[in-house]
Amino acid sequence: MASSISRKDIWLIASGFAALFAAWLLFYSAEPEFYLSEGVSKSDIEHYILEDAEQLLGFSEPISTKPQLIRTTQTLSTWVKQHGKRSLKQKLANSEDTHFFYVWEADLFQVVPGPETLPDTTLEDESERSAELEVSGSGLSIFWALNDEVPSKLGTVRYSLKGQLISFEKETDAGLTTNSDGELTQPGSDISNLSLHAKRLRAANQILSGSIWSYYEPELLDQESNGNSGAEESIKKFTYQLANTPVDDAKLTIQFENEFSDRIQSLSYTGSLDFAKDTPLAIRIFNAIVDKVLPTLLFLIIIFLFFSRHFNHLIDFKIPRIDAMLFGLIFSLMISLQLFGTEFLGRMHFLAATGLSLLIFLVVWVAMSLLMLGVLATAESLLQEAWQEKSRTMGLIRHGLFSNRLVGQSVTRGFIAGLFMVFITMLLYFSFDKIMLPNIDIREVQLIETAFFYEFHSLAIPAITSIYIVFFSICIPASWLKLRKAPDWLITILVTILASFFAISLAESPGVLDNHLVRFAVVLIPVLLFLYYDVLTSLSAFITFYGASVMFSGFASPGWSDITVILTGAGLLISIFALGFTGLRKPEADFTIPDLQPEYLKKLAREQRIEKELELAREVHQTLLSSSRPILNGYDIATTCRTAYEVGGDYYDFIPLDEDKTLIVIADVSGKGVKAAFYMTLLKGYLQSVALQKKEIQDIVVTVNSLFHANTPKGTFITAIAGVLDTSDHSFTFVRAGHDPLFHIPAGSGEPQTIQPNGFALGMTGEPRFSNFLKTETLSINRGDYLVLYTDGYPESFNYNRKQLGDSNFREIVTKNAHSSSLAVDLVERTHRSVQSFTAGAQQHDDMTMIVILRKAEEQAKPEKPELENSLAEVD
Repeated sequence: MASSISRKDIWLIASGFAALFAAWLLFYSAEPEFYLSEGVSKSDIEHYILEDAEQLLGFSEPISTKPQLIRTTQTLSTWVKQHGKRSLKQKLANSEDTHFFYVWEADLFQVVPGPETLPDTTLEDESERSAELEVSGSGLSIFWALNDEVPSKLGTVRYSLKGQLISFEKETDAGLTTNSDGELTQPGSDISNLSLHAKRLRAANQILSGSIWSYYEPELLDQESNGNSGAEESIKKFTYQLANTPVDDAKLTIQFENEFSDRIQSLSYTGSLDFAKDTPLAIRIFNAIVDKVLPTLLFLIIIFLFFSRHFNHLIDFKIPRIDAMLFGLIFSLMISLQLFGTEFLGRMHFLAATGLSLLIFLVVWVAMSLLMLGVLATAESLLQEAWQEKSRTMGLIRHGLFSNRLVGQSVTRGFIAGLFMVFITMLLYFSFDKIMLPNIDIREVQLIETAFFYEFHSLAIPAITSIYIVFFSICIPASWLKLRKAPDWLITILVTILASFFAISLAESPGVLDNHLVRFAVVLIPVLLFLYYDVLTSLSAFITFYGASVMFSGFASPGWSDITVILTGAGLLISIFALGFTGLRKPEADFTIPDLQPEYLKKLAREQRIEKELELAREVHQTLLSSSRPILNGYDIATTCRTAYEVGGDYYDFIPLDEDKTLIVIADVSGKGVKAAFYMTLLKGYLQSVALQKKEIQDIVVTVNSLFHANTPKGTFITAIAGVLDTSDHSFTFVRAGHDPLFHIPAGSGEPQTIQPNGFALGMTGEPRFSNFLKTETLSINRGDYLVLYTDGYPESFNYNRKQLGDSNFREIVTKNAHSSSLAVDLVERTHRSVQSFTAGAQQHDDMTMIVILRKAEEQAKPEKPELENSLAEVD
């Protein structure tokens, strides 16, 4: 069946791209970084660095990483909190103070022979080395480009957008000195004619006059002393107060290498915008609860759900194992690449650095894979129980079925919704002045700027964040609430509030309502997509949203230095759109849907089906037991039957033979459960049929044995006592087919009798051996006498110490209770309570059945004909 994209799909896709374009216009209008004043180029900054390096760090030809124009994120976000984005725009466009928000930064290195390298193993041609370093482009590449040389970091320098020195930090002994005229000189110059204090003051004034801070009229505020050195005080640090700065408490600090040196170690700036002091305490408490307490509580709940469902065998780790491994791979690769570019690894030999990075990669991969395996398995388990259909498309993707209409519809819906999420975010960003959207700090990816590494980082962030949010903060809490019968409107509100604190990171603001409105509005869409569609739709929306957000952050990066981020984000959006568009063009029935049901659900379904069948078997078993007890003139009869499992193999019955005689049977089938219940049913059928033809107990039992022996497998047998109670002469004539003995307890304090005539169990042997060994016994029943028939479940009961009750103890219990009971049901109840007291709640391991026959002390009028009473006195 052919299929094509409908006109409705085309309009939806077009509206999505229109929303993306509108979001870009809003972002361009609202984002302050587009109003950043123009400064010098990156190449000019690089030239200034190389010029100043000799004076600042004492090395004539250092190697410079490519300078990065970085955001001072804390100052930026705090300014927006206090003054708003519009104020920041004006500051960036018209002010000379842009260096409080953006600075050029670069690290300087000196390449020296490695510890395992001969002195003459450096490159012969200096231009060749420079070209190689220029191609490398960053500190990370420097580490890899020169296998025979080790970079030693000299320090870090920072400049304003116009190339004016802001600060530097030195990490070697090379340093700055001044001569007697206060001019900068190389280390080691003769300055002995000046006092150490004067030398330091002149060095400090010299460095200040060449920096941007001279514009702010620095005034010496403090001199930190390390005590006396000889006859004069040793000053190690000068602190200057700055005037007319846009930040609070702006200070400069000039640090010397030690208390005896005039060589400057660093020039650093400190300043703060203390926003927290203006934030109401209630808002800070509220933000602490929603940003810290709620995520922690969710994490603890997920741990509890994981272990509880795992112990109940409701988790299948096979389903999300590939997802978890891919997540761990992406995360660990990103972390290990970042670590590989650090200075610590850079100082190591190339092979050692590679080996350590590989070890870190493997450890992080295993750890993150196991962590996500638990999260994804818990989410999948809850999804399968709460709403199985929502994980269907994810199951298709796990089976490699990417290009089909079901997946195409989910991905396309998510893609369009993600574009509208971007539009809503930018609309709110445009509307509220004091909202600062999150973006990638260039410093986080500075060391992996080159080629594949930077692009991989830009791709990894949307994927990792989206998977984490959808499964951790949407699927699990929503499914958990659904299983507790929460209405959809309550699930929507609670899950959106919870997920919003994971999805969007917004700093505290006086307009706390504005911040949370942005969070809630953005996350509401994927939550609704999950509730009304499926997991893949919600996941696609988040990936699209984060991919577009990364692309926008690249547009707004200072100096347009993040063109790779823009291209990577655009490539991610195109890939998602292509996946959805390709699937939409497929016919609906162009593939066979695999079996997506987890094994544990199949097993659970089988167990539930078996449990239901056993419940039905239990009902049948109860109906097969005599549902009524005979009302016999002068006799009181009570019974009980307690099965160890759903169904059992114990059996008792009362079959009227004539007006005065009743066949009474108690039996115990070998084995337990369904098999025993089946043979018990077979025995009942034989007895009912044979009793219609034969009246003598010996003939009945012999005939039943012949039928049972001929129609059951070898080794299957039934122990039984079958007897005829004759109310005319008050006798009980019975046979014992391998069963437990019968108790005859006379009235008063008479000595109880244990009667155990010979007899093989039914089915154990055939004729004539069975009938030859079978012995018939007849008892006379006096007023107040008890006859007790029981199965071996009573004397073979165990307590927690695995001690068995035993025949003698059981007989003693029955006898004692018989002397204190006036009714048959009293004896049954008291005996059972005594046995339970012995077992002390230990698990019952065998069926327990008992029949008690009591001849009443007073004779009643004989009824005209026998009746059956439908209220069986059973003890359940």
